[in-house]
Amino acid sequence: MIDILIYPGSILSSRFDALADALRLEGFRAVRQPSTDTFGKYAVLYVWTEEDLPNTASFDAATETLAFAKRLVSVRLGAGDLPNALPDHPQVDLSGWRGSIKDERFQCLVSMLRAADRQEMPAPTQSGWKHLIWKACGGLTATAVILFLLSIPFRVLELQNNLCSIGWPQPTLSDFCGEHGLGGKPKKEERIAWESREPGSCEALRSHIDRFPNGALYARAAAALEARRVDINESWIPETSRNIFSQSFAPEGADTMIAAREGALASGRRWAEESCRAHEASDFYRFLSVDLEVEQWDCLSLRSGHYCGFDGYRICHFESLERTELETCGLGP
Repeated sequence: MIDILIYPGSILSSRFDALADALRLEGFRAVRQPSTDTFGKYAVLYVWTEEDLPNTASFDAATETLAFAKRLVSVRLGAGDLPNALPDHPQVDLSGWRGSIKDERFQCLVSMLRAADRQEMPAPTQSGWKHLIWKACGGLTATAVILFLLSIPFRVLELQNNLCSIGWPQPTLSDFCGEHGLGGKPKKEERIAWESREPGSCEALRSHIDRFPNGALYARAAAALEARRVDINESWIPETSRNIFSQSFAPEGADTMIAAREGALASGRRWAEESCRAHEASDFYRFLSVDLEVEQWDCLSLRSGHYCGFDGYRICHFESLERTELETCGLGP
């Protein structure tokens, strides 16, 4: 991974998050709060939005030093022109960017950041960096050149997005744009796979990423998968355990044989319940009830009274906790 510093470090917007996710897929790790001793160690990406465009106060002497050291790259996410007072350095316009990592301008940004990491930026031309960057990023395909010439003074990518997204005739127009790399639209095969995936399924997103590793929707699928939610579903399952049980004679005799048996059963039930509760004493079990099954009585009568014991089974009824994980990747069509 290549570490880059991003300024301003307090940006919170969906466009910024999409950019950070796409850069992560290209091998960049964003550092938003660097220490002073690491300021000149990494390449710096300055992100401009509508709120930042009027403000050039943050471009102090240290920032100009970064530009001179070929460590600085600016990217524009908002509408408007960058201030003329900025020092010469690479600048990329992503104001109409839809999140595709295949977008020519985004790939240009990736190339510039990698070069800035190596401090191998080419020297500015006489026309300045703006002309150099737009020459590198603004006409990489014949189709883009034609659209640029036809759309003056409109921005090429915004025109592409608007043309490829009009309501009719769809999805034919969108598929055409995807086939020719326009407007950040997916190809027909990827579009169909995306629309037919199971809603909320993280596994469907993984399959999409594996199937279309260079697709227009790769960054969107990867970001949704990274933001997946895992819920724990708890349920109590009834269970029964059956164990051999023996009840010995009571220390005192009963007046009748029936009373002796009843006393043996009552004493046995208390002991059986205590043993069931002790055996299942944890957060994963909870006791319900206990039953006794008598298989053989052992009784005798003496001058001191009647005595009974028995052999049989102790049956513990309890519930066990079962936990299952359910992952959800909530993403619209």
